[in-house]
Amino acid sequence: SPLQKTISDRQFFQQAAIEGYITKEEALAAVQTGTIPASLQAIINTIQDENDKFNATMILSGATSFERNHPLVTVIGQSFGKTEAEIDQFFLDAYML
Repeated sequence: SPLQKTISDRQFFQQAAIEGYITKEEALAAVQTGTIPASLQAIINTIQDENDKFNATMILSGATSFERNHPLVTVIGQSFGKTEAEIDQFFLDAYML
């Protein structure tokens, strides 16, 4: 099936919880109040450039959708040891939720 290039924030965080990267409670907090899950905050904390760090924080706490081709998606995926194909699969699985 064709790659789904955009998923909602709800789909992103729900799929992350299903796959065990964040807790169900963190997924709920992320969509309810924009609270960034600890494992994702840890990734943000590794970003050296303050502008890049701010941008990543804004995206993870405020985005209503996530684009597959956004550079931050690749950074997060690689941080969790995912290949490009596995990131694609994450987006497909999330889209089905």
